[in-house]
Amino acid sequence: MSSSALVRTSSDLARTVGPPQSLAPYGHKDVEKVQPHVEHEGPDACGAPEPQRPVPFVFVLLMASAGALAVLPVIGDCSVEVHRFLLRVGGCLVLPLFALQMLLLCGGRTWILSWFFQGDYSEGATTRELGCLWYPENLQTLEYTSGDVAGKKIETYATWETTAIVEYVETAQGGNRDGGRVVREEQDLYIGCKCKVHGLKKAAEINGKAGACKDWVADQGRWRFELQDGTVKDIKPENLKSVDSKACFKISIPESFGPDVKVTVDSNGDLSGSGMPFQANFDGSAIVATSGSREGQAWRKAGYWRLDILTKMLMTLAVLGLECIFVSAVLPPGVVSEASARLPLNAVFLVD
Repeated sequence: MSSSALVRTSSDLARTVGPPQSLAPYGHKDVEKVQPHVEHEGPDACGAPEPQRPVPFVFVLLMASAGALAVLPVIGDCSVEVHRFLLRVGGCLVLPLFALQMLLLCGGRTWILSWFFQGDYSEGATTRELGCLWYPENLQTLEYTSGDVAGKKIETYATWETTAIVEYVETAQGGNRDGGRVVREEQDLYIGCKCKVHGLKKAAEINGKAGACKDWVADQGRWRFELQDGTVKDIKPENLKSVDSKACFKISIPESFGPDVKVTVDSNGDLSGSGMPFQANFDGSAIVATSGSREGQAWRKAGYWRLDILTKMLMTLAVLGLECIFVSAVLPPGVVSEASARLPLNAVFLVD
């Protein structure tokens, strides 16, 4: 295989360059040798079943809400005061989800995505898109469905078994398959950043004028700055004040993006930066490649601080809040306002 050949997955790598002489960790010859099985390389392999789609969150939410609806009337206990309390609690539980959706729809999406963007990320994995039924999840990480690697992510086939094969893949690829992290860049200037000029003495006539940073002139320590009238000046960073609402981030995932790639996130989640090796999008939970050799791969954010998990939590609270409102308003004593309370009704159930 030539050095320029494209290897998209570690499974492809294991097939193309051949298995290592020993899969046991170095210095442990008594460990049983393990040869990777490549009969079923993925969901498209002959005879391999297609990976099942996950259970939609809305189904889980419906089952949980059914249990809550059975418990809330018991908590109400036909008490006017308790029902009034449930009404207030229900309104408070619904508001956070409503506020989040309004913020996403009314110009706050860039700020929310920037809020979730920084953090640790897992290594890249093959994914497929999910439909509206799976909201708020947009992607499913594909896994093997048969063989000794069943249940393992397709992209991590050559790294799950032993330390030795991890080292073997790292040597062949010239790097490691670890994920990385995204951090907010302290510097507020970047290529394309909109700024205003201030504090110049020799060219005081352009103070207060707006423009954009076009390039960093390293040997001069200045930004090549283009004014709105088309004039280009080389200006020191301390004489430029950012007026752009976009935050600048640094992606440190060397195996996939290269070292320290600086990007910005727009309202659609698209990442832009001069060092990006391919087009990518951030949906609040994962960085997804949308072009190039890695199209379809995703780097999922680690931990629980993700937009999809927050949305699930707020949806759960909102459904519970609606049930509290329903129980307090419809079931006896039916509290909607101070004057609407009515006496409890005695219900008799006849079982034939």
